[in-house]
Amino acid sequence: MKSFALITTEANAMMKKVHVNLKRPDQGGRMPVILHPKDYFEWLDSNKTIAEVQAILQPFEEEKMQAYTVSKLLTQRKVNPNQPAVMQFMAYPELGEEVAFNVDIGV
Repeated sequence: MKSFALITTEANAMMKKVHVNLKRPDQGGRMPVILHPKDYFEWLDSNKTIAEVQAILQPFEEEKMQAYTVSKLLTQRKVNPNQPAVMQFMAYPELGEEVAFNVDIGV
């Protein structure tokens, strides 16, 4: 059987904006763990204790990330997400001024 797991951690400041719950914005959020290359061997070392492994499962630094809003077509089940319109920048008024955080519209 082939399987995988996606490990999450507390959201950094950028991801808290991305995974915001508009009804409960005080509730943090989560993000996938992104390992630094220096931690790859630590992660794969079967001799590490749970505490040692958990120490590297930290939120990734937001200054090393970029984000921009995309179309809600991405999550609609009846729409093929493999189309250019899905990746085009979208403005969402409900996000207010945060819509332009770390925008890279050259993608």
